Amino acid sequence: MRKAGDILSSFFNERLIKEGQKYSNLFKSWAQIAGDQLSAHSRIVELERNILIVEADHPGWIMILQSKEQELLERVRRSFPELELHGISFRLSKGTKVSSSTISPPEQKIPASDTSMSEKESSEVDYDRIQDPQFKEVLQRLERSIKSRYT
Repeated sequence: MRKAGDILSSFFNERLIKEGQKYSNLFKSWAQIAGDQLSAHSRIVELERNILIVEADHPGWIMILQSKEQELLERVRRSFPELELHGISFRLSKGTKVSSSTISPPEQKIPASDTSMSEKESSEVDYDRIQDPQFKEVLQRLERSIKSRYT
């Protein structure tokens, strides 16, 4: 005859295994949900209070992920409706340093109709106010890249 403690332990172990499997499947499915390119630069790190926490290896990838947030959220909701997700939060991976050697996100062409900032307005950026030299460098590279496309 089995002890009540053994029966309860078995019941809770099965339940925990099933619960763990659900979360494991969520984490493993990120490549299918986000696609190869996005998943190569991001990963699910946590599920907290029905919010999916995703880390990316570069601020540019975070911006791209944010632009696709609703689409990603819908895909996760369809695949894992039992999680009742309310949203996705994106953050930079811990230990990631932004520098010129960091892999940059793919450049995306901006249609000419979206380039409403005049030459005068774009030159009004006060880079001296930016204290982080790496961030300043990224912004300056971005400005040069944009100018080279539309001049």
